[in-house]
Amino acid sequence: MVKKGKSSDINKGVDSGPVSDPVKRQVLFDGLGICATPECEEKIVQQRTMTGECAHIIPRKVGSHPREDYSTPLEDRKKEPNLLYLCEKHHKIVDNKAHADIYTVELLREWKCSHETWVSTVRKNSP
Repeated sequence: MVKKGKSSDINKGVDSGPVSDPVKRQVLFDGLGICATPECEEKIVQQRTMTGECAHIIPRKVGSHPREDYSTPLEDRKKEPNLLYLCEKHHKIVDNKAHADIYTVELLREWKCSHETWVSTVRKNSP
């Protein structure tokens, strides 16, 4: 779970910075390289090319999206609990501000949890 900080520690417009490659690889591995959107089976890597995107649940840049909570510390924004891989199409849809009332923090966390549970089941049942 992403820790909450004091709202006074967060200034609008501040960027948490890029997600490190090791963290991206772990999130990709945790999601089995498949889009975390329910019912989407799009592979994130195709023909050795990254076709998906590492998406932030709470945005990377403070105040840049209605999903902002103004309390998640900058460092936590680029950690695994705040990230999931989506195919390019679903990442554009989820991050469209016009859909902010649909693709909430709670929904995206639910997707991440459900997807990782599914991955765990697949791994357990694989030879």
